[in-house]
Amino acid sequence: MNKENGLHAFLRSKATASSESEEEIDWQARKKKWLTSLSELYDLVKSWLRPLEKDGTLHYLSTPITLQEDYLGSYQVEALSLQIGKQKVDFYPKGTLIIAAEGRVDVRGPRAMRTLILSEGQWSVVERSPRLKMLPFNEDSFQDVLQEVME
Repeated sequence: MNKENGLHAFLRSKATASSESEEEIDWQARKKKWLTSLSELYDLVKSWLRPLEKDGTLHYLSTPITLQEDYLGSYQVEALSLQIGKQKVDFYPKGTLIIAAEGRVDVRGPRAMRTLILSEGQWSVVERSPRLKMLPFNEDSFQDVLQEVME
């Protein structure tokens, strides 16, 4: 009985401490930030590819998709597709409830898939081999991602 009372007291103290120390999360603000960051990502990609769009090498297609996330419910985002000849590369948003990040977008091509992560307001490419690491998302890493998913 003494051990049970000790366990109960311990667990009650932890429950009280965690509820007192938890910060209130503004889920709508988080969603708004995610949607803005997603739009900025697409604008950045399009700025790098603008000359190729102008000469007809590639075309963009935006498709509304529905994401379902805890605390945010169901909401619409845009998936961006790049049509390059007969190949297509999709930027497919996965959501904002990602461990140690603020959002995730999968870049899918005919040969592979790469992951972009939004963390502390910056987009990064996830490198999985030999160890998990984050590389800054810039024009050079974007080229590497496209080459990997398309070749």
